[in-house]
Amino acid sequence: EDEKTFGGMFFEYCDELKDLSHIEALFLIIDLFKKTLHDYSTLTEEKINDLLDYFFELLPGYIKKSLMISNAES
Repeated sequence: EDEKTFGGMFFEYCDELKDLSHIEALFLIIDLFKKTLHDYSTLTEEKINDLLDYFFELLPGYIKKSLMISNAES
């Protein structure tokens, strides 16, 4: 396959996500990751939450700020 064909696939997926904001998409990915950890690991709910808290701590400040604003609005 030609590398250019991946561009078309990218734009097809982008069309499906165009109604989601970046923050909504990030929350969706995090929720799916949490569900995956819960379903496929032996980690307790508390450990999963600790892992996600640590992940949020590592995010760049501008993303954390956007997440806090978005979370406060909902």
